[in-house]
Amino acid sequence: MTTLLLLLAALAAGYAGGRLACGMAREQEMDRIRRSVQDLLQELAAAAESSCEQVLAERHKLEEMVASVQNQTAVVNIAQPEKNKADPKAEIRNRVMLLAQRGKTSAQIAQQLDLGQGEVDLMLNLIRLQNSWQDLNAFEQNSD
Repeated sequence: MTTLLLLLAALAAGYAGGRLACGMAREQEMDRIRRSVQDLLQELAAAAESSCEQVLAERHKLEEMVASVQNQTAVVNIAQPEKNKADPKAEIRNRVMLLAQRGKTSAQIAQQLDLGQGEVDLMLNLIRLQNSWQDLNAFEQNSD
């Protein structure tokens, strides 16, 4: 009976020791995972900071390029004032094309732009014809 009690006590002690060892191993694994996550977050923060610096540098370059182009455009516009005048017919044609591309009917376009429906139909047909010729020319050039 004493032997049985000693075996039972040894079994209980072994179970408790195993459970304690398993808990400690689990805690060690969790600590290792926490350190890994913290290291990865630090790497990510460093990479994000570096990327932000690169984006800011590229933005600065683009802003300089835009300013340069705007200055060059201003010089060209001053040098060629006769080309600055907008062609009202081209502007109307562009507005007709835009409205047609947005799905408006010729009647709706005519009403919106205060034009005759026949005039709008004629412009749309001429635009379609011009596009067809351009498509045909491109096809012929590609097939040669």
